[in-house]
Amino acid sequence: AACATMAETVLVVLTGASKGFGQAAALSLQRGLGQDGSRVHWLLLARTADLLAVTAEILTAEGAAAVHCFPADLGALESLPALFEQLWAAVGSTTVFKRALLINNVGSLGDIERQIQDYNIADIQPYLALNFTSVLALTNSFLKFTAGVSRRCIVNISSLLAVQACAGMGIYACGKAARDMLHASLAKEGIRTLNYAPGPLDTDMQRDLREKLVDDEVRQQFAKMHKEGSLVTVKASADKLTKLLVEDSFTSGKHIDYYDI
Repeated sequence: AACATMAETVLVVLTGASKGFGQAAALSLQRGLGQDGSRVHWLLLARTADLLAVTAEILTAEGAAAVHCFPADLGALESLPALFEQLWAAVGSTTVFKRALLINNVGSLGDIERQIQDYNIADIQPYLALNFTSVLALTNSFLKFTAGVSRRCIVNISSLLAVQACAGMGIYACGKAARDMLHASLAKEGIRTLNYAPGPLDTDMQRDLREKLVDDEVRQQFAKMHKEGSLVTVKASADKLTKLLVEDSFTSGKHIDYYDI
């Protein structure tokens, strides 16, 4: 049934688009959404301009209709209103779009070298600014801008830690749990959302966990997974997300893990 859909024009907004899962998701979604001839317009956000440009090149080579890059630190909350104005100005009008997707992929680990009792409290607000408040702010702005688009969906790149606690990763888990509940609440308010936990990915973030995580047991568990080759590739996980979004039959607001699919 997925292949029988009519070609349409789709808007995709993706944060954390410069590397790792974000970049893999961009490539996978361009292929998945574009397979029926649909024209995909991209708005890419990440901190690093040169890495963003690489993602843009990949998308253009894959036939993206338009790609706009916005190098920005989403954690700098005071600069977000001006940034969002730039985003929507690049698109102009939403009348051509039959579908709009926002993929809230931005994320950082936070302080993984300390337990909660040893946290530097001054680090908490900046962490939540990037990992939670900016997500809420972009979601809010996206919903207003795309009010006239008939099919909209907001995807939160979640984590097993949104639903399961783990020693040494307290602030990360708190941020992910808050984001899950934000998207679940949106679903109750009639907005189609998905909380997608991409699995234990083989990325720079995962390497940081193996090298720096304060909890010995969890750190050794990750090291073992890496050694045994049981970490998930970003491509495999991105392809599962694409499958969910192309088929579009998931329950709105649900937390779906890589291993559930």
